[in-house]
Amino acid sequence: MRAHIARIVDKLGQQTRLQAAVLSVLVHHALCTDTHCACQHAGAAEDPPLPSAA
Repeated sequence: MRAHIARIVDKLGQQTRLQAAVLSVLVHHALCTDTHCACQHAGAAEDPPLPSAA
């Protein structure tokens, strides 16, 4: 399980699991297309820009 999470963190270009988790929440807002998702913001005209992976 640790290796799996480490690969995800690495692929996202982050240094910690917390950074990867925060990035996933921010990106979810922009990419969510699930009509049953509780976020209820998919396709909204006022979506914020994606954060840079710096």
